[in-house]
Amino acid sequence: MIDYTQFANPELHGLKSKRATFTSFEDEINQHYSLEKTLPADRNSKRAGLMGYKIGMTHYWNKWGQIVPCTVLQVDRCQVTQVKTKERDGVDAIQVGVGEQRLKNLNKPQAGHFLKYNLPPKRHLAEFPVTPENFLPVGYCLGPRHFRIG
Repeated sequence: MIDYTQFANPELHGLKSKRATFTSFEDEINQHYSLEKTLPADRNSKRAGLMGYKIGMTHYWNKWGQIVPCTVLQVDRCQVTQVKTKERDGVDAIQVGVGEQRLKNLNKPQAGHFLKYNLPPKRHLAEFPVTPENFLPVGYCLGPRHFRIG
């Protein structure tokens, strides 16, 4: 459970803490997982992608004064639901789920898939091929900070 009093300004609200810190939803989930040290990634390594919902369109002005259209996406609780290895499954891939689904609306194999790892049922699933140094633990929450420049 998130304590929202830690986000308030302590001087305005008379709180005892001197410093308010913000943690995102994905940070709250990911603090329970530890990432293993792996080989460094090179330019040929593949990382898992994200899934999200298109919310709409908007625009912004670039530094030359031109309007540039852009799409607004919502990344809704994107989590790793399965890790597939070449030895066990024949492919190095990560399965990612997004959204929310009621457990009673799933068929039994899908429900067992989520219950096995104690994950909330996801509405949409996708599989992304990755290189072995980019494996993530099951249940790890992905967000926009997952991407890197380059």
